[in-house]
Amino acid sequence: MTEAPQENLAVIGGGYMGGGIAQSLALAGFRVRIADVDAGTTRRLRDALITGVAEYAERGLVDSEAASRVPELLIAAESIADAVAEADYVSEAVPEDVGIKRTALAAIGAAARADTVIATNTSSLPLAPLAEVVSQPLIAAHWFNPAPFLPLVELAGDDEDALALAERVLTRAGKITVRVPAVPGFLANRLQFALFREAAAIVEEGLATPEQVDLVVSNSFGYRLPFFGPFQIADIAGLDVYAASYAPLTAQYGERFAVPPSLAERVAAGDLGLKTSGGYRATPGDQRQALADHRDRAYVALAALRSDLDDHGPVADVTIRTGREEDVPRLLVIWRAAVQATHDFLSATDIDELSDLVAGFLPRMNDLRVAVDATDTPLGFIAQDDGEIHMLFVDPAVHGRGLGTALLEDVGREFPTLRLDVNEQNPTGRRFYEAKGFIQVGRSELDQQGRPFPLLQLIRDSGASGQRVSPAS
Repeated sequence: MTEAPQENLAVIGGGYMGGGIAQSLALAGFRVRIADVDAGTTRRLRDALITGVAEYAERGLVDSEAASRVPELLIAAESIADAVAEADYVSEAVPEDVGIKRTALAAIGAAARADTVIATNTSSLPLAPLAEVVSQPLIAAHWFNPAPFLPLVELAGDDEDALALAERVLTRAGKITVRVPAVPGFLANRLQFALFREAAAIVEEGLATPEQVDLVVSNSFGYRLPFFGPFQIADIAGLDVYAASYAPLTAQYGERFAVPPSLAERVAAGDLGLKTSGGYRATPGDQRQALADHRDRAYVALAALRSDLDDHGPVADVTIRTGREEDVPRLLVIWRAAVQATHDFLSATDIDELSDLVAGFLPRMNDLRVAVDATDTPLGFIAQDDGEIHMLFVDPAVHGRGLGTALLEDVGREFPTLRLDVNEQNPTGRRFYEAKGFIQVGRSELDQQGRPFPLLQLIRDSGASGQRVSPAS
């Protein structure tokens, strides 16, 4: 049995963040005293947190044995003073308001031991005004919601002993800690809010809907981020490629999209990233193939995970019925939105031309099935003949609700062998169908007019032989 941790911990503030922090620490075996605005509120908070952990365990999200010990480890204190009196480490998680935090920290400082480490959960407030009201070591420990499941905690401050204690406690709780400078936003919020600002600008300029932006991000560069950060992605892609990509952006959007000086300097010096055994991460060139192999395995594993989550996700109030002629205008809207979000190899002219073909094609389909909501509004559709799937598209606004899987399996129950073509340049479609058990049995390079249009011919059949759909690079 793992030895129980010796540190006494306290969490002050019982909101969503504070409650999640308390749960995380108790699940790691720490004895945690919690306090909120009054004793009654704290007792109700403790009951809710224990119930929440039990529900996590029932769903298989946390270790059941660890969850069973939480009721004895999570203690409702009578007051802030009672919570922190013997604490070695206090996590303050009251609302992100300097006045509220100063009041809470003053109460903590008045009752805690002189050597107690106090960690304020903030990334936007400067530490100096908060440190004025306590005599104990004060650091920032910035958690991320939902606290029991997101691994990172950013640490900021100048007290080496306090930071070291925080690292021991948080590592024991299964967290990844990174020491960051005490600047507004730290690292994570500066990065994520920069992305959100640009995403909002795209929507405000009328270039895309929020649903399209989310779909593009989660299925392109966002797909890489669970495994690689921005610098390693750039090194793998090629720093010269990155530098060249800034030129049209700078021309259109100005200096905010100018080539970063460090990138320009590296390229000018002949440092092109992994392919020249350099880059920001200085990964040796002889690791290039191993890194590529890891990348491909990771992406395929993520596709399988997403497919599994999709299979078990809610398809609330959705039914599948036969398509009707009056559905066609709505299905064309779904088709165009889905293609714009996932088929970036098609130009606007290509999509317009194909839209006319699809408009004539759908009414002639022998088997058109439509997924509709409770108001009978189409959300997705599949068109097929005897197991030959011609089209499968889902409205990006409801992507992730399992509609694609539901439509595919609705046909699969009737036809044990399913066949389709997917464009090689459509990694989203390729990953989806591989996760559903399709294998590649052929390939064509040209469309019916003889133009380059590489299609992978896929089949799902227990007796078929072929190769797995190759993962996207």
